[in-house]
Amino acid sequence: MKTTIFMLMLSIISLNITAQQKIKFSSNVNIAWLNGSSQNEIAIQTINGIKYKQWKAGIGVGIDNYGYTTAPLFIDVRKNFGNKRIQPYAYVDIGVSVPLRTKQLPEKWVGSSDASKLHTSFYQDAGIGLCFINRKHKQRFFISAGYSYKRFAYDELNRNPLSSYWNPIDIPITYKFNYYRLNMRMGFYIK
Repeated sequence: MKTTIFMLMLSIISLNITAQQKIKFSSNVNIAWLNGSSQNEIAIQTINGIKYKQWKAGIGVGIDNYGYTTAPLFIDVRKNFGNKRIQPYAYVDIGVSVPLRTKQLPEKWVGSSDASKLHTSFYQDAGIGLCFINRKHKQRFFISAGYSYKRFAYDELNRNPLSSYWNPIDIPITYKFNYYRLNMRMGFYIK
């Protein structure tokens, strides 16, 4: 499913690009303030891809500390509106949230087997923003507001008391967390 979405997005982009038009590299780095029902956290991202006219598409990765720590890996599509010094834009990010092992999760069992199994889950983000362009110094800064969702899931592996040391039997208990957050981002483009 994830591969199909990725291939579909790349196909749409490639169908719209003609040989006469100039495609440019696009890269941005941003920091976000995530505000949800249970906490406020900071996240960072970098997105690298291509720019064609008013469209940008790329692959992004980041660190998201909201709830449990994850590394979102996603496809980012952006559309700028206008050619002035201040340009409104809209963006959509779709991808996966790769869990990172932290001290919040159960530790290892005796014999060094994990006491938990982490699951890669869904990630999405969408929003609108403003891009500020300083043409003299070729700098671009942006701010945006959006709504994001990430899912975090893991199995806690509890040892069956009737199992032996040499043949342990783990009983999994699955925990699933859905995080809905408002976000405020700011960052800059690297040319």
